[in-house]
This record gives sequence, C-alpha cells and structure tokens, in this order.
Amino acid sequence: ITQCPPHPPLLLLLLWLIMMAMMAAPRMYFTLVLAGVVILLLTNSALAACPWSASGLSRWSDANTWSSTLGHVPTTNDVVTITGQVLYDVVATSGDSPPLLSSVTIAAGGSLVLDGALDDLVLDAKWIFVQGSFIIGADDCIFPGHVTVTLWGDRDNFTNSANSMPTASAPLPKSP
Repeated sequence: ITQCPPHPPLLLLLLWLIMMAMMAAPRMYFTLVLAGVVILLLTNSALAACPWSASGLSRWSDANTWSSTLGHVPTTNDVVTITGQVLYDVVATSGDSPPLLSSVTIAAGGSLVLDGALDDLVLDAKWIFVQGSFIIGADDCIFPGHVTVTLWGDRDNFTNSANSMPTASAPLPKSP
C-alpha cells in the first residue's frame, strides 16, 4: 500500500506561502516554509491509500460479482468461494440479520477486503478458510468501523473438500 501523492491545491498553497515569505522578512520566510512542509506532510500521511479504496474490487452485494460462481449474491447456506478481489459490504440492519453462510473459502490469489467506508459490517459463516488474503485495514490505514465475524461451525460435524478438519502440522513447544 502506497501513500497518495500530495494534492495540487496543497502544493499551490505551499508555493504561495513561499512566495509571500520571500517578500517578507527572512525569519518569517523560514517560519512559513516550515509550516507549509508540516501541513503537507500531515495531509499526505492522512491520505494513505486504504485497502477498501483500491481499484479493481468487486462488491459482495453486486450480483455481477457472483455471475460465474453462484449466479446470485450469497444467501443463507451458500458455499462461497472467492477467487478474485472482493469488497465485503454487508452491514447489520435493525431487525434483519445477514445470511449464515455454509462456508467462505478465499482461494489462493483471492482477497476479501472489508469495506472501511461502512460501519457495522457483519459476516456469519460456519467456517472461513483463507488461502489468499482476508484484509481488515492496513498498517497505515486503520479500519475505522465495527466488524463482527461470527463462526457458527461445529467441529464434530466439519468436513471440507478433503473430508478432514485442517490441523496444525507441528506440536506446540513444551513450556520450560
């Protein structure tokens, strides 16, 4: 994730400050240039690109996202496989709960990005299997909303495509 370039109006403001300072006393010149640089740096860091604003994301709520797999927006008991870049935009609404999905698999190369422009996102599934990316914010772009991910699975009745429960391949280290 890279930072957005400075906005042209900010650069024009900075140039104007420098020109005004050049006409004033040298001490004022230094103060105005320093203030302009600080404003530019603060504004530029606040405009860091967030994962949910990336181009090429397909909205979860758009039926076209699912045209080649489910043929419709995922509903209760659907088995969801994500192979592309999907923006999750399902919010909790009063009196209406999101669908309880049978499973969500994020395939290798696929991404599920939670939409930070929305608040109260809710994802309910029996299980979620991540081979690709499940993204909630970034180091330089903290997720601003609320997210509830609820797993409703039953370990005793779980089967995946390999007909087995994924397990760790190495034992935990013994404590000293």
